[in-house]
Amino acid sequence: MAERDKSIIQDSNKDQQVATSSTLAYQVLNVVDGQPHGDLPWEVILDKGCLDTFLFRTRQRGENHAYTNLLQNVLDNLWSWMTDDGVYLLISPRPKLKAVRDYSGFASVERFPMTMEASKGSLVGNGNEKSRNMGYIYVCRKNTAYV
Repeated sequence: MAERDKSIIQDSNKDQQVATSSTLAYQVLNVVDGQPHGDLPWEVILDKGCLDTFLFRTRQRGENHAYTNLLQNVLDNLWSWMTDDGVYLLISPRPKLKAVRDYSGFASVERFPMTMEASKGSLVGNGNEKSRNMGYIYVCRKNTAYV
């Protein structure tokens, strides 16, 4: 991804004689073991399906309560890696995430629908477009008083 970003930035700046570099850093980490690599803390953590996987697996194992030890451990690790004003951005198809909503480590959790403008049948281009829900973005802000 870093190489992709570098080429995108270079391509967009061909006409401009400006030296730029990507401001995004990519890392692979294990959210269960709590041992991240690289510089900490992080201002933003983007989750594109990780927590959903743990939620699915705990439900398949018959654990119906919101917090299993695994989920609590994952959320605690994410919390510890965030700056005091850090944000955990979670992308999910789920309209409700009780485990995230009720987690004490977050001072607030806001849910925003992701929509895509979709045309229906022969109505293409005549102004009768409708929005289609593609999932949700949860914006979770760190609770610094959490222990």
